[in-house]
Amino acid sequence: MYSQLDLISRELEKNESLREFNRSKKFFYNAAYSLLNRRHIFTFYVPQKLYSRAELICRKIEDEINKPFTLEKLSEILYTDFLKYADSNDMHTIYHLLNSRDLAPKNVYQSDEVYDGVIAEEIRGYEAVHVSIKHNDALEGEYLLEDLAETYEHNLKLENILEVVFCKFVDDYRKKLIKNPLEKVLHYLE
Repeated sequence: MYSQLDLISRELEKNESLREFNRSKKFFYNAAYSLLNRRHIFTFYVPQKLYSRAELICRKIEDEINKPFTLEKLSEILYTDFLKYADSNDMHTIYHLLNSRDLAPKNVYQSDEVYDGVIAEEIRGYEAVHVSIKHNDALEGEYLLEDLAETYEHNLKLENILEVVFCKFVDDYRKKLIKNPLEKVLHYLE
């Protein structure tokens, strides 16, 4: 299982279901259209200090484009950029990038407050970021993790990829290690 949603298993189950129910072309085209346009929401955690810095980056981008720009959109762009990076690099390089940072601790605390019937969870000292990712992009990330598991023993999930690329970008931005960081993000908005 390479994410909380375990998309690979769901995809395999869906493919089996498609074979069983593929009685007409209309059903097939509707199912394909639905698959191409689906999105999934993933949650990952980042240190509060980097979260605050990322909000500042988003405000700078908002000033540049004159419309709202959220952490969620930044996360989606950074993930898309990572997938392009993964396409042009070997598994060894990708694995070392994904292990270049300490990940958020697994200790999730439940608060006593209930919101819409759900107990709020938090990781202390970290902020949650929610991002909506296209189905095929999320599936690509899970398959990448599955391919990595053939060579490296790991417990990485898609949420870890999101966390690493987000934190690495914000940290590199903070350290001024990225040339024209806003341009890197803005070219995805064109």
